[in-house]
Amino acid sequence: MNPGYDSMADEYERAFLEPFRTPLERHAVGVFVDSVKESGVSGQVVDVGSGTGHVTAVLREAGMPVTGVDPSGAMVGIARENHPNVPFEVTGPDAGQWTALAADHDLAGVLARFSLIHVPPERVPTVLESWAERMPEGGVVMLAFQAMDRGRAVVSFDRSSPRWWCSARSFGLRG
Repeated sequence: MNPGYDSMADEYERAFLEPFRTPLERHAVGVFVDSVKESGVSGQVVDVGSGTGHVTAVLREAGMPVTGVDPSGAMVGIARENHPNVPFEVTGPDAGQWTALAADHDLAGVLARFSLIHVPPERVPTVLESWAERMPEGGVVMLAFQAMDRGRAVVSFDRSSPRWWCSARSFGLRG
């Protein structure tokens, strides 16, 4: 369970009724879909940190064999209610567990939009390695996250939601 997001799931759903806030987000996910299809890799696609499921539903509508995973039972409950024909699973809070539900399948793709911010920066390489171990050559991973400009030090935000981190430097980007 994820008490931070569980307690704000209804508010989150009201704030994010649409799958994308910008055309860039919509096009980026479209590129992910095209890349998975063009890769020729068969297997499960996992939407990591699927929240209330809007983007997972878009992936399903595009023909992806997708499952949404999220550690918040309340978020997954809303996703299941809004998108009854799309599979969603509640996972443990450890990001390495987020693709475990597809353990019987190779991973054709992993979409992680704004979910790795809940992973301490020093653990991100381990999470990515765990995904790579499950993905055959040619599989596709797309990450989206918030980052601060000018390479500032890692900033930890401890709010009612699970702790999250933000830094351009910790993800190897340049401001």
